[in-house]
Amino acid sequence: MTRVASGILYVCMIPAMARDLKFTHLTTNDGLSQSSTTEILQDRRGFMWFATRDGLNRYDGNTFVVYKHNPSDPSSLSSNFILDLMEDDQGYLWIATDFGGVNKFDPTTERFLRYRHDPNNINSISGDSVETIARDSRGYLWFGTVDSGLDKFEPTTGKFTHYRNDHDGRFVGRITKLLAGRQGDIWFAGERGLFHVNPETGEIARPPTTTKNQLAADYVYEDEAGNLWMLAWSPVVGLVKYDRRAERLTNYPFGAGAVGVASSNLLPDGKNGFWVSSSQGLYHFDRRTERFTERFQHDETNPSSLDDNTVVALYQDKGGVLWAGTGSGLNLLNLQQEQFGLYRHLPSSPNSLSAGKVTAIYEEPNHVLWVGFVPRALDRLDRKTGEVTHYVAGPENKNTLSPGMNVSGIYKDPRGYLWLGGWGAGLDRFDERTGQVKHYGPKPQGRNSLISDKVYQVYGDRSRRIWVGQLYGLSRLDPAAEQFINYSPDPKNPTWNGSSVSGIAQDRSGTMWLGTTGGALIRFDDKTGTLLTNAPNSRDPHKLNGGGITAIHEDRVGRLWVGAWDGLYLYDRQGGTSTRYTETQGLPSSGIMGILEDKAGRLWLSTKHGISRFDPRTETFRNYDVSDGLQADEFSPGACAQSADGEMFFGGSNGLNAFFPENIRDDAYVPPVVITSLKVFNKAVPIGGRSVLRKAIAYVDSL
Repeated sequence: MTRVASGILYVCMIPAMARDLKFTHLTTNDGLSQSSTTEILQDRRGFMWFATRDGLNRYDGNTFVVYKHNPSDPSSLSSNFILDLMEDDQGYLWIATDFGGVNKFDPTTERFLRYRHDPNNINSISGDSVETIARDSRGYLWFGTVDSGLDKFEPTTGKFTHYRNDHDGRFVGRITKLLAGRQGDIWFAGERGLFHVNPETGEIARPPTTTKNQLAADYVYEDEAGNLWMLAWSPVVGLVKYDRRAERLTNYPFGAGAVGVASSNLLPDGKNGFWVSSSQGLYHFDRRTERFTERFQHDETNPSSLDDNTVVALYQDKGGVLWAGTGSGLNLLNLQQEQFGLYRHLPSSPNSLSAGKVTAIYEEPNHVLWVGFVPRALDRLDRKTGEVTHYVAGPENKNTLSPGMNVSGIYKDPRGYLWLGGWGAGLDRFDERTGQVKHYGPKPQGRNSLISDKVYQVYGDRSRRIWVGQLYGLSRLDPAAEQFINYSPDPKNPTWNGSSVSGIAQDRSGTMWLGTTGGALIRFDDKTGTLLTNAPNSRDPHKLNGGGITAIHEDRVGRLWVGAWDGLYLYDRQGGTSTRYTETQGLPSSGIMGILEDKAGRLWLSTKHGISRFDPRTETFRNYDVSDGLQADEFSPGACAQSADGEMFFGGSNGLNAFFPENIRDDAYVPPVVITSLKVFNKAVPIGGRSVLRKAIAYVDSL
């Protein structure tokens, strides 16, 4: 709904559901000095700095170094309550504190120079409670105070110029955010609204439009068009846009019950949007649609959610990681993870996947995804609507999925029947149109029934025949007769290692290939019913080693790849030899769970420790783990599928990932390598005096 009143535009919005992204967290347990982070900054060396209410924190990616006030050291921080941070062109950090004025920190000496208010010195800072710092294009520093007005500081001369009142003679009030504008002017927001400062004359004025509605704001940002965006707490709590050309304010309120958050800020996302802090979580705002598009909130049932709904400080580092400071610590959001789409179970959302481990996936051309689980369950996910339908197992005499441990294989035949295999469940034929389920299992003395009710895989070949890999062999289903033709190992032939068929594939010539749990690869000619077994031999490096086979894939140039619990194999069909790839060659885990191929001919391998992209031409691996957005590091055997347009699906212990391989791009940012500590006999070497260190070790070129 949109309505216009008194020259102010109000836009009311409800944000859509947030993407299912995972936050990682840093707290006082990790070394952060205090939970409430008021400001975040990354310096030119790559260190992260965090202002808190109890000290200044430096973080190098592994450990925190905390700087605090020491009453006996005049070169220490003047106050532990920090409100703002800024780095200047020389690499000095400027620190605004409550009750301690401003500090200039030299990271090379780790010493602080204090600028405190002196009532007997007119050339001192006007007050000791400083909330915000800005640096203009001429090199002047501007300090906004809580109760003493605005100061301009000349760093080369140490001269302060004080501004207390606006052009109407009224005290400007508490200043919460300073902004050095694109045109060389200064803006600030505070309890009395938005102000403009003419640096040449020192005149302070409020834009006329903003004086009509008792605007009060915590933050102000100027976009490339010259519009000013504010985080307001009055008369609305939310985002406010000031269009300077049209002299118009537009309000974008947060949800009902929102309150202002001191020291909060908004952050451009680089894509015509903002990340916005609030008392109701982390919002994302799209400037093109002028809508809040999503909101991330704390979920007590999800340890990867935001740790607190009161979001204060926001920052994006050089590597693209989003940092959110809340009342409970730091939240890190790697935006690269959104390359891997994620579907998983959310206890608070009935329209999410079922609970449990994903064990089978089948994709239909109409963008419907069928997902099998352990404990045994089946989900129908309509990716166009986002609707999820759940099917659970029940007693065999009921019209439900047969009882068992899992759904291990899924295939849909041309007649529209869904065939579901499971361990201890045999084979189910499910008609989605009618809801009818028919069960198939082994029968005593039944030559035309399944061999076993323990099914590993259900496979449909190019002739639409249905193959079932089981504990004691292989069955081919004749759907018309509803009978099975069974193939079991010959007890007199020891070359069929392991009697369970755990992998099935058909190559371009129509030949069927079977993999067993004992590590044998079997070429099967179903016309003659003959089996040619390539038995494993752990003593021959050119043979299969014996790990259970989980996946078989023929690539676009006709090479046959075999995934097993002990590595990836390239199988030479002519010579019967194999080339093996394991963790030694770069895999994250030798346990291969699935193999898919992208349009560039690269293999994507799900493993027991993430997903690996393998380039057969260069024999190189690129590995991805849970930090990249994977559902978990562990994936399930055979739980993978690929759509006609190349989208890939891999499932595991915490849901499934969906992605287009061509959209997965590596982070080009290379973090700097910095030495952060020097110790002699396990004691830190001090800086200065008779020490060998004249500067902090991170800033020393040689010793």
